[in-house]
Amino acid sequence: MDDPFVTQQLRSVIVHSLDTFNYCNAEFAAEHLVASNPLDPDSLYLYTLVLYRQNKFKSAFNRTSSDMAHSHLGCSYIYARSCLHLGKYKEGVHTLVSLSPLYNETATSSSSESRDSSLPWNASPEPEDPAAFFSSPKQRHDYETNRRLYPDSSAVYHLLGDLYKAMGDTTKAALNYSTALKYNAFDFEAFQELARLGADVKVKSIYKPSQRRTSPSPVLEPKSTNTSATTSNATNTNDSAGISNPFATPRLAKNVDISTPRILSASVPDAPLRRPQNDEFIKPPPPQAFGQQQQVPHIQVQSQASKKSHHFSRKPSFAPPNSYTRQGLKRNSSQSFVSETRSPSQKDVDAADLTLRKLYSSLAKVYKCFCRYDCYKAIRLLESMPQHIKGTPWALSKLGRLHFEIVNYKQSRRYFVRLRQADRTRLEDMEYYSTLLWHLQKNVELTYLANEVHDIDSQSPITWCVMGNLFSLTREPDEAIKCFDKAIKLDPQFTYAHTLKGHEYYSSDNYEKALDCFRLSLLLDPRHYNALYGIGMVYINLGELHKADFHFKKAVSINPINVILICCVGMVLEKLGKKSLALKQYDLASKLQPLSALPAFKKASLLFSLQQFDKALEQFELVKELAPNEASVHFLLAQLYNIQNDKYSAIREFTIALNLDPKGNYLIREAMEMLKET
Repeated sequence: MDDPFVTQQLRSVIVHSLDTFNYCNAEFAAEHLVASNPLDPDSLYLYTLVLYRQNKFKSAFNRTSSDMAHSHLGCSYIYARSCLHLGKYKEGVHTLVSLSPLYNETATSSSSESRDSSLPWNASPEPEDPAAFFSSPKQRHDYETNRRLYPDSSAVYHLLGDLYKAMGDTTKAALNYSTALKYNAFDFEAFQELARLGADVKVKSIYKPSQRRTSPSPVLEPKSTNTSATTSNATNTNDSAGISNPFATPRLAKNVDISTPRILSASVPDAPLRRPQNDEFIKPPPPQAFGQQQQVPHIQVQSQASKKSHHFSRKPSFAPPNSYTRQGLKRNSSQSFVSETRSPSQKDVDAADLTLRKLYSSLAKVYKCFCRYDCYKAIRLLESMPQHIKGTPWALSKLGRLHFEIVNYKQSRRYFVRLRQADRTRLEDMEYYSTLLWHLQKNVELTYLANEVHDIDSQSPITWCVMGNLFSLTREPDEAIKCFDKAIKLDPQFTYAHTLKGHEYYSSDNYEKALDCFRLSLLLDPRHYNALYGIGMVYINLGELHKADFHFKKAVSINPINVILICCVGMVLEKLGKKSLALKQYDLASKLQPLSALPAFKKASLLFSLQQFDKALEQFELVKELAPNEASVHFLLAQLYNIQNDKYSAIREFTIALNLDPKGNYLIREAMEMLKET
């Protein structure tokens, strides 16, 4: 297209359509933009971005597979994200690593040296730091009105971490996630990924107040040897007509500096600020003419001469809506900014940044403890937070999960109920809530939950895990396995679905298939202790006690406070004849959770077999209080009373056991007859 002004208008139409979720209109305009500028990678980037937003991953992948696209940061980023969805992880990694000078310390250092130190803190001359334009408090504060189309360093390193994780290279994944956090400490998803990988994350070092204008050193594999073509000269981002192009991204070429541009905004734009996914857009206002007060944001192309004559400030406009603002449809409410009458000072921005860092640091400590299964500490940290933080869905779900991990099912259920009241449409962690209801034998609640999540999203793997748990509770293993298969089909990387399927095979005595499911779970997540527990249970039933002992101890090394796992270790030791060691395991479990009936029952049974009847009676009395509806407890207690010649108490306990378990009629009646004969 010969007219650069028309090209700019068409680009603005695309960006505005993306901001307002009008993807069909954006694609229509993008097709014409690419047709008019077939050799312009910036136009191609906008087009493929529209395709990616519509989940047309194959189309975006094909469009960004050319050599021209692979020399452009934006196109390469879309290409790598498409690779992540299509399973082409190595291709995505190779493309991003080959462009590392566009987002690593090379770009940062070259632009930092060009910055005039005499400028005020809120002035932003060009070129500015292209590699970390979200790293300083001021940049984060003004980002809403100075948004960029292109990915920054933190986004690229985060994507590299996702790709390496999908490839199974956890070391490089952890390195890239940590580098993403260095550029953007508020990328909490990168922190969560690091914690889930089992990395030793230093929370204080991540969220300590950062020095302004310092560039973090990246952590990534060595760059390729062909990066010597880049030099320190500035890149020309003007088109052939000499018009400044705010969408231009420099490409790898000789004798040019590598930087990532941004869209300058002189005032609050008039398109609704919305954030549909990870990438954010804004209608790109032009730089403001020197000495002129701009009243209405509009698309204006700056001349080359004026660009060379001065720099422009990035200060956002906080003025109230003028006469051109539509009545009743203000772009931002009065609470959107710190003040509408003055620009924020450096002190205000730094104070806000410090407050946010303290909040993120507290939440990061909670999640770190959560991933390390230091559940009691995580619960204390969450409980000490303000009520409005504890009431968020994220906090409620974590409290529910934490109490679930320590086998405190009743308290866990309370938090999950509160979570459902706060957000009825939330699917995240509902697979664990359904497992909790399975343990509590809450048939009606689980049925209601399964129907509700199916109505919310019938194509979510979590939905089919919930339904599988329901069929498992109703003793329909074949239907349960079909549901778990459906969940795995929707998301082959869903570790918990494989584990639940394995448990279902285990309950059906199909040990071979159960082992296959559990091993597949461990391939997806080596720290998934539930799968190790399942393998241990299979080996116990197969009589391979040493293998069972190995897997149970490995599970305990991951989750050392789970009383079920500790009791399983004790159970194996007991079967191996190491009863004194088994008793120590039961004592440890009882100390960790004094109100849990399982370790008390195991300890009482072992003491009974060791003929330590007084201690056994004391433990059985405790178990009877903790689990009054367990027939086996009353049956063993009756036998203990019989040994101590307390026939009245023995008959009473036998009768209670008979009422609780009519199916055990024959065994209990036989014991009662023997009692009468003596």
